[in-house]
Amino acid sequence: MYTPLKWIILSSSYIISLVIFQKGFLLKKPSLNYYSKCEDFRGRADLCWNKPTFKKAIWIIIDALRYDFLDSGGKSYEPYKERIKIGKELLNNQPNNTILSYFIADPPTTTFQRIKALTTGSLPTFIDMKDNFDAGQIDEDNIIDQLIFNQYNITFMGDDTWTSLFKNKFNKEFPAPSFDVFDLDTVDNIVLNHLYDEIANDDWNIIIGHFLGVDHCGHRYGPNHPAMLTKLDQMDNMLRKVIEQMDNETILFVMGDHGMSNDGNHGGDSDLEIEAGFLAYSKTPIVHGKRINKFYQIDFVPTFSFLLGIPLPFINIGVVVETFFSLHDLLKLLEINIAQVIRLITAYSREDSGITSNFQTILQQYNFGLDDNVDSYFNILYLIQEQLRSVWVTFDYNLIITGLLMLFDTILFQITFDGNVISLSNIIFRSEIALIVGDNSALSIVCIIALLVYFYVFSINDSQELSLNYYFIISYGFFLLFNQMTIPTIPWLAAFVGVPVFITVIFTYNIILKNIYFVPVPLNLAFLFAVKMLIICLMCIVHRRHLMLFKVFAPKFIFEAVSFITFLIFSTVLSIISHVKTC
Repeated sequence: MYTPLKWIILSSSYIISLVIFQKGFLLKKPSLNYYSKCEDFRGRADLCWNKPTFKKAIWIIIDALRYDFLDSGGKSYEPYKERIKIGKELLNNQPNNTILSYFIADPPTTTFQRIKALTTGSLPTFIDMKDNFDAGQIDEDNIIDQLIFNQYNITFMGDDTWTSLFKNKFNKEFPAPSFDVFDLDTVDNIVLNHLYDEIANDDWNIIIGHFLGVDHCGHRYGPNHPAMLTKLDQMDNMLRKVIEQMDNETILFVMGDHGMSNDGNHGGDSDLEIEAGFLAYSKTPIVHGKRINKFYQIDFVPTFSFLLGIPLPFINIGVVVETFFSLHDLLKLLEINIAQVIRLITAYSREDSGITSNFQTILQQYNFGLDDNVDSYFNILYLIQEQLRSVWVTFDYNLIITGLLMLFDTILFQITFDGNVISLSNIIFRSEIALIVGDNSALSIVCIIALLVYFYVFSINDSQELSLNYYFIISYGFFLLFNQMTIPTIPWLAAFVGVPVFITVIFTYNIILKNIYFVPVPLNLAFLFAVKMLIICLMCIVHRRHLMLFKVFAPKFIFEAVSFITFLIFSTVLSIISHVKTC
């Protein structure tokens, strides 16, 4: 007899285990919709936060540009190393005009997350806690919005991820689809067809070009392939032409959004995947401070902002790169940088009280006054950055393991407690009509019709067979209207969207209610869901640094967990009702 007590114990245990697991697995942070303004830290009446160094910038992103594509480090054994020769040539011939450096990406090393980091100066997480989960646009402060607020004209060309993140933000845009990784040239050719002509025009302040060919070539062939050499040579020639067209008031930034592994992939946290390349060049000197050979991608945001004279995005936690500025200017900029970051920490503390405890000492130190020197400012900025990195982009493996063990232990408990939990029938239901309707989607329609007919025509008193039928119908419900397990595809703001999507789930529960006096809610149906959830949790951990973590695996976990928890709650309530009715 499936008593309510059994349902309550099992449901509570399953739900608690999933809550613990998600606490460690789903990276999340508060979302702030504040924007920086010139008035916040105005230096002079005629300036914003600081005097701009350059009036124009050309920003080239070569997707998956690994550092050793620019600099072999004296070890040119593989043909792809230092294949883009222009970087070392500029560094050797014009050292004061050139900066060549490692450009460290925070995992996950996926293009979508890297663009968010390169424009906001923050650490993107899976869930920016806000009114909805739509990751289709950036709605926090960023350098694109700041450029627009300060009357900069932006021309974009390349990967259409940018135009989905920044809809209607560019004065001119020439997007290209980024999905087909087997196409090495289409996106790059679209950029090349417009890049030189746009540079020759005088209607822009910022040009952004995002090339995808190197990344696609890596996915298809890996770095050590003749096709990769061809793409790298193409990028080298492109940069030479761009430099030839530049004037003295323009700075060129060339960077990779991430690196690539030796098999051509990315998404993880290995050195080859996080070590992208960075090149900056101008026809006027740009090296004014200590030369450094490595900095984080989020540090590009305050550096870019100060060079162009725009406010730092409100959510920036990047630290200005000292190489670009003299000691005198650097001290002033660091004062602004740290004041902006402290303002951010204060705002986050109001949203998440847990952050306050992590930064209590730092805030006290800042309020009591810092030593008026560069090292003191750098130390506290890097300390804040590392603290936030540990909170936002580091999985809590203690919670993950605890949740997994509790989920597994509950499954074992149910098997022991309930005896023979599930056994499959040796009779397979068939229908020759499946041969008539053809393959693909028609087959699933036939299957669901067959299941529903089976419910009504036959008297189902065997709880194990009933469980399997319930399980298949509930799983079918989500995909009835061709939904996908990616969060941005769901119209969260559409009223009553859950009604058509989960109509078969509701129908299933109506069947249960109709037969509530005769067939109790099958406890072993929870076993089927639990085993699937355990496999999904294990899959998420194995693929925690996978390219598609935020697009596929994490949404899959959320959808399945919500479905499982909903089932447990409803089934527990129905079990209680059934028990009361039969008493």
